[in-house]
Amino acid sequence: MVRLPDSFLNLRAIRTLRVHEGVLQTISLDPLANSSNLTVLMLGLNRVKQLIVSDNPDLVLPVKDFSLADNQLEYIDGAFFNPLKYLIYLSLEGNRIQRIGGPIVSFPRLTTCHLGNNQMTYLNVSNWRAPKLQNVFLDNNNMTQLPIGLGRLPNLTGLQMSNNKLSIIDLRRLEGYPQLQTIDVSSNLLRAVRVSQQGKVTLPLVELVNLAQNQISQIDFTRWNMPMLRSLTLAFNRLERLPDLFKLFPKLGRTVAFRNPFRCNSLRQLESYLAENRLTVDTNAFGQSCITNSSFKVSTGRVICCIE
Repeated sequence: MVRLPDSFLNLRAIRTLRVHEGVLQTISLDPLANSSNLTVLMLGLNRVKQLIVSDNPDLVLPVKDFSLADNQLEYIDGAFFNPLKYLIYLSLEGNRIQRIGGPIVSFPRLTTCHLGNNQMTYLNVSNWRAPKLQNVFLDNNNMTQLPIGLGRLPNLTGLQMSNNKLSIIDLRRLEGYPQLQTIDVSSNLLRAVRVSQQGKVTLPLVELVNLAQNQISQIDFTRWNMPMLRSLTLAFNRLERLPDLFKLFPKLGRTVAFRNPFRCNSLRQLESYLAENRLTVDTNAFGQSCITNSSFKVSTGRVICCIE
């Protein structure tokens, strides 16, 4: 079937509907109008190109878990989701989505939204009404900037934007999100992580920051006020020096920073953390020789690779 048939109006007791690996091309929610027990709707791995907005203003479905992953969607009118007032989990990953539009996109109970593996260059959530949204997954897109209007998502706890095309990020833009705990902007084109305006940026609950696989050569960590930071990943960048991160962030457990051209004099000042393996940089582990022009040993005998 290329669409949900009107005969589905007879599915009054159904709780879960899965149509996977089919040939669905258009989706309308109207054929499910009588499915008052339907909480799980899985329509992934089809050929869906169009979501049809319902003309029925009274249509409300109890669906909590909805997947349209791995289809062929390019544009989504947010009004399509208006009948899904109980939606908690939404997966739109693996499509060809470039834009989500509509005057108002209403997700009153949504907590998790997967938009990864699409073709978005930007996302504007200014017209979203999603007061409970906690996690937005935007990995593997073509995003060149942070989503616009993030202030509309007051309970955001995780921002996942790995494998995009960000070239700069201003942490000040994230300061208004008191629940934010995770920032993952790994595998982008970042050259700078800046803090605009004067003073420190305060992110009181952030526990994890992943900046791996970028082009960052310098970060002023002294302007970060992140008292709960526990995990910091800086691997595969262009950093030459590090401050004492464990003094700046008392709860920091480990920093992964291999594949950076660190200066020897900078790493020697952090020798105790290297010996404890709390700071991970390039070593001659597993019998491999250092590819840098110098090295030194820490108290445990581990050889640290560095540049003089």
